[in-house]
Amino acid sequence: MTSTNLHVTLGWYLDSGAYPNGSDPDHASIGRASLGPLGFLDLLERHLGLIGRPIAEPVRVAMYLRRLRHAVTDDCFYSASFTVDPWATAKALLQWRDDLFCGGWTGTADASAPRRLQQLAAVEAVPADQLPPCIGERLSALLDRLTTSSFPYPLDIRLVEARALWPHQWQRLFDALARTGVSLHEYEQPHGVGGGNLGAVQRFLTTGVRAAEDTDGSVVVLDADSEIDAAEIVADWLAADSNRDTVLIRSQGSPLLDGALSKRHLPRAGVVARSPWRTALRVLPLVFAAQWDPFDPARVLELLGLPQSPIPRGAATGLARAIQEAPGRDGTAWRNARARAVTRREELLAGEGMAARVIKRKLQKFERDIDFWLPVERHDPHTGLPVAHAIKICRRVVRWAVERQLTAGDGLWAVAAQHAAALADVLVSSDLPLIPQTTLARMLDEVIGEGVRAEGSQGQAAAWRIVDSPGQIADTAGTILWWGRSDPTVPLRCRGRLKSLPGLSRPAWCPRARVTVACASGLPMCEPC
Repeated sequence: MTSTNLHVTLGWYLDSGAYPNGSDPDHASIGRASLGPLGFLDLLERHLGLIGRPIAEPVRVAMYLRRLRHAVTDDCFYSASFTVDPWATAKALLQWRDDLFCGGWTGTADASAPRRLQQLAAVEAVPADQLPPCIGERLSALLDRLTTSSFPYPLDIRLVEARALWPHQWQRLFDALARTGVSLHEYEQPHGVGGGNLGAVQRFLTTGVRAAEDTDGSVVVLDADSEIDAAEIVADWLAADSNRDTVLIRSQGSPLLDGALSKRHLPRAGVVARSPWRTALRVLPLVFAAQWDPFDPARVLELLGLPQSPIPRGAATGLARAIQEAPGRDGTAWRNARARAVTRREELLAGEGMAARVIKRKLQKFERDIDFWLPVERHDPHTGLPVAHAIKICRRVVRWAVERQLTAGDGLWAVAAQHAAALADVLVSSDLPLIPQTTLARMLDEVIGEGVRAEGSQGQAAAWRIVDSPGQIADTAGTILWWGRSDPTVPLRCRGRLKSLPGLSRPAWCPRARVTVACASGLPMCEPC
């Protein structure tokens, strides 16, 4: 292999990790990479001059919502849903649109096309900012570029899944690459190992034919009474040998397994699960919860009780007691608590020897801060919050979170600042004058997502290899240890079409629509995923 060659192992599930990969000591080599679809697209676009600025998916939904606002009419098939929940409707229709482009749609439809296709084509024709491309559009752009250009140096691609299982747009890309001289071949799956349990399982996964059970020990199922028992046994097993040829499928991981490994001075496997309930990530939703009418004392108490609240600790404690005494924002108890907080703040500043004019300026800022985070004026949840004010809140949270991050050195505050900045981008892109409570809640869920991993939950370097799902194993291994159950959205490879690959879904598109798209794009008609 020369230094200019690139050998790529391409598999549908390899974007989030793979075995083997270029960083494994036993498989490391310059010019080798294990990539999933997104990583492979990035590689091709980077070397063919098509790379653009990445846009977060919530911003794409907001931009599509803007288009729908201009395109929707009373006779549109989505008009009733759009009236009730614009964000959820825009998100669903954007997914349908992206599926169509993955099927080869070009964004147009003539008078003979089904009604839904015509109305989605009308959305594409709305004069607005260019929607960031989906995977289908990126594939089409690569196909166009490959008619006049080729990959700049020798490229060898090994497909983990059979070529026939990939969506047709990807198969067209493989054909175009092959025409430019790229070498492409499929990985030959093993056809069983003898007559033992492992061979029977492999034959079942490839042919669907069941075999009689054997007791050769090549496949062992451990069914423990509790998770901690299973963790102790697995840790003992890993501690008994070097396991250099072992692959651990950790699924979501387990704190109990990590604890058992650490107790034996072994590297942690890591926990994949994320949480949106970390303190830093709760500030933005709780600040917006305080903007709505009627006053919600439970959410305001939660904001005041955060270990790192935007309201100073002394003031937050007194205001929380006032709400507990008399739930409300404008009562006597609240006003008295606010006045006491201002007085204590003034005494504290005076004790530091500050000049009177400086104390006055700081007290005014202190009162403005309280009234900003916990406003007197609230908004009707159905009419909505002015978007300009919502953007102002986001930018204020960004500044506050960045200050906290610089002071405390906790990276979670940087994440909170990123979420607030992303929500501001979404609000700007939506071009809405008012944002109803339901729509804002949807946007927050989309931006925050599943949250972040707990501190210390990352895996550690180990003699064995770690993957999250069986689909990430792209070669044979001496021993495979599968902890728990795999993510149900990442199925085992099986005979027939891979059920997670994108396609035109049966509930959304009638046979006539699927035939229309297939004929217009020159693709063969196939069963939906």
